[in-house]
Amino acid sequence: MLFILIRLVISAVIFVPLIIILNKKKILKKKYAAPIIIAAFVLFTSAISSFPVENAFIRFDTPEQAFSYVETGKFDYVVEGESSSMVVYKKDSNTYSQIFLLKDEKGYMLNSFYGYTNVCMMHNNNGILNVYKVNSIEDYYVTGFLFSDTNNIELKSDTRDVEYDIHYNENNNFFTAYIKEYADDIYLVCDGEKIEIGG
Repeated sequence: MLFILIRLVISAVIFVPLIIILNKKKILKKKYAAPIIIAAFVLFTSAISSFPVENAFIRFDTPEQAFSYVETGKFDYVVEGESSSMVVYKKDSNTYSQIFLLKDEKGYMLNSFYGYTNVCMMHNNNGILNVYKVNSIEDYYVTGFLFSDTNNIELKSDTRDVEYDIHYNENNNFFTAYIKEYADDIYLVCDGEKIEIGG
């Protein structure tokens, strides 16, 4: 995961000389110095990790390359949106997670730490559903874990046709979908049962 490693190196390049200077001035021997230095290191590393400056210089040819650069885990599959992509990966044998990438005509880009919003979260007897919006663009994704092994899932609206692209994991209990033109009146139909997911 080069993304974090590069930021740790940048932080070390800045903070090691600072620590040497503070040590020579005997400031580090004061009680409050060490906690402040550690907190500053963590805050600085977190800040530079929140915004991927790499986007100004490079593009990744595939979602797999971008994923490998920024995350650990086993790449599973990608759901393509209009101006973004959602990479679904396994943290371990039982846990799925996702990251969101941006894309343009040149390739795939990293998304910032604050680059998406959870616009709807639902937990009931059917399962757990989340709707995410990639900030700054109008791409929406649904992720869901269902308490059944169905793969008979549809996204519908009573007012219009809903364009979506849906994917299932190997056990059919975890699914993901890209929704084109998400709206509050969209709902999910699972084995004929209507499940509200609109904002």
